[in-house]
Amino acid sequence: MRLGTFLNDWQGALKENRLSRMVIGALIVSNLLLAMMAFGKNETVVLLPPGLDERVEIGVSEGSPGLKEAWGTHIAMLMGNATPMTAPFMSEQLGKIASPRLFQSLQEQIAEQAKKMADDGLSVSFIPTMTFYLPSRDVVIVSGEYALRGMRGMERSMVRTYEIGVRVQDYRVRMESLEVYEGAWSQAKEEERALVEAGAVAAR
Repeated sequence: MRLGTFLNDWQGALKENRLSRMVIGALIVSNLLLAMMAFGKNETVVLLPPGLDERVEIGVSEGSPGLKEAWGTHIAMLMGNATPMTAPFMSEQLGKIASPRLFQSLQEQIAEQAKKMADDGLSVSFIPTMTFYLPSRDVVIVSGEYALRGMRGMERSMVRTYEIGVRVQDYRVRMESLEVYEGAWSQAKEEERALVEAGAVAAR
């Protein structure tokens, strides 16, 4: 082999080697950047719960309105159809999702309601007729027909509304607030509440 040909081949091999190193280095840097971006991004999980026609999403600290409505309705149904026999089950289920701030008072309310129903021989039922998510306060409104029945055939029906604050923490659903009152939710009541809260803030 001629010396000139050998040197040309050797120089070409060196250039190719340097180019390969640069390409490999660029690939390593790009992979590191992708790994850092993937690690820092909160994953969003898409779910299609039974009984829902639309898919819902849950992230590390947020859930879609559909998810919150589904859980709000579930909570209202549990509380509105309680009996002394189902009270322990309801207490256990709601205790799993109640926030620490709400847990103790919720357990006491359930126990008190179960005792009163057992003492007076009462049963209750709740059928939701309206459920929606209120983004201005981040609560789910569930209104429906609430019936109270006694042992002697006595029955009393009314409209009851549950306002339930549903949050997401580490992909887990939490019940942060609960307000129950007789009567339907109305926009007028909501506007009145907003005025009262605004006045309280201004007075501080």
